[in-house]
Amino acid sequence: MNEVFSSTTSSDAELLGRDVIRRIAALGALAVYVTFVDELSRLSQATVSLVGEVDPNDPERRTFRIVRAYADGRAHARAVATAHRLTYRQLAERLAL
Repeated sequence: MNEVFSSTTSSDAELLGRDVIRRIAALGALAVYVTFVDELSRLSQATVSLVGEVDPNDPERRTFRIVRAYADGRAHARAVATAHRLTYRQLAERLAL
């Protein structure tokens, strides 16, 4: 599942995600649940949190290594937006706003 509740508020997404993950665990099923709700990475001992690494010296450079770690709240969205010229300032300049 990939962030199926992204159109909800973050608190609703956490509540719904928590319920879905608990139901999957109760079934004894194996699932991959991709989310930006960090709290879900610490849900239970049955939850294994995996994080995509970035270069510590350059957060816009992905290493493509996936490691077992709790979510740390850093999505590096600013670095990615800057690299692709998508910050508010960059867009305003390009659109002459």
